[in-house]
Amino acid sequence: MLMLAALAAWTTVRETRRWHKAPFGDFNYLQTGGECLLAGCDPYDYASLNHEAERRREQKPPIWPMTPVYPPSALLLLLPFAPLGWPLAAWVFNGLAGLATGLACVGMAWWLRVRWCDPAALLLVCGLVCLPMASALEFANPALLEAALLAISCLLLLQMRWQALGWCLLGAALALKPQLAVGAFVVLLCRRQTRAAAWKGCGVWLALLVAGTLAYRLRLGSFHFFATLKWVLWLSALPGGSSDFANSESFDFLNLQTAFALIPHASRAAIQTLAWLTTGLLAAAALWLGRRRHACERSPWTMIALATAISLLPVYHRGYDRVIALLLAPAAVELAAQSKRLAWAYALLVALWIANDTVMTHVLKRWHFVPQNPVEDGLFCLVLLFGLWRRRTAFEEARLVAS
Repeated sequence: MLMLAALAAWTTVRETRRWHKAPFGDFNYLQTGGECLLAGCDPYDYASLNHEAERRREQKPPIWPMTPVYPPSALLLLLPFAPLGWPLAAWVFNGLAGLATGLACVGMAWWLRVRWCDPAALLLVCGLVCLPMASALEFANPALLEAALLAISCLLLLQMRWQALGWCLLGAALALKPQLAVGAFVVLLCRRQTRAAAWKGCGVWLALLVAGTLAYRLRLGSFHFFATLKWVLWLSALPGGSSDFANSESFDFLNLQTAFALIPHASRAAIQTLAWLTTGLLAAAALWLGRRRHACERSPWTMIALATAISLLPVYHRGYDRVIALLLAPAAVELAAQSKRLAWAYALLVALWIANDTVMTHVLKRWHFVPQNPVEDGLFCLVLLFGLWRRRTAFEEARLVAS
């Protein structure tokens, strides 16, 4: 456990020290958005964001023409960082994210009794030393803090400890990056023991969302920033846009469209249809097996891993969002209770998903611009589904033998 904490601290300090090479571009937008709230300007208009940075005379990099998009709840949640100078705010934010990640890893290893020879230990170590965490720190992206908050909240709620802290952290995770938290939230909502806490976490999120929206309304005098947000989303999804599956950086994306785009002569509509159909089939299989096996009650971490992995497939996600693998590690503990081989097969697939770009960068010394991430995601989803099916089959066999 001390080794996990040391790895989290080492990676955080190493990447934060390189701020002059990669000037925390994502957090730059978030902090400047908070400054815009205080100054009364549009947080989704890049001209307003750049003007605000210049007005404060801070040595920040310019805001991208197509800014990253976060809900008003995220900008409100990170508002305490707005008064801090640059790059101090990003250093403090990275330190908080690294500390939360270390606590999440240590908590999982302690409460789930993970040993160094277990498959789950491999996933925890890979998550701390490979490129997803390094990239999240390099850009000071909220994904790392999001994954840590979500992991800690799930751990507390499933262990029935400090419930109030658990649903508060769940609400903060939903407010920060809801697209990463939705899978775990749905599973917690389906469990009888955690349903009330999940609703309370949802209430915290909605309160932050409404408060952030009204705060910008009061400062701007209108809801016009919603039109700017819609415009930025539309621009980012255009061919070649920042979230388009066919742009020049799509090899680093996690969504299935990047893999189906390799099909010769496939239209954009066909690619989108295939991606959503595949996601729907996986979700239907998880729902059917989960209900028949009562998996939300008996194997909650497996269902959280399945729901989280499936939710990544149809929509835009970048490589640093793989820090959500922190939520996938405990499923290996549940699989190991059935079959060590199955648990290791799952752990190796997830480890490959986490570490493939690390291997290309530091071992092969060359990049292969192939979108392998969504394929690996689909494969370990199938392993989890097989584990759910096998769990009931083994139970029925044991009952027959006993009778």
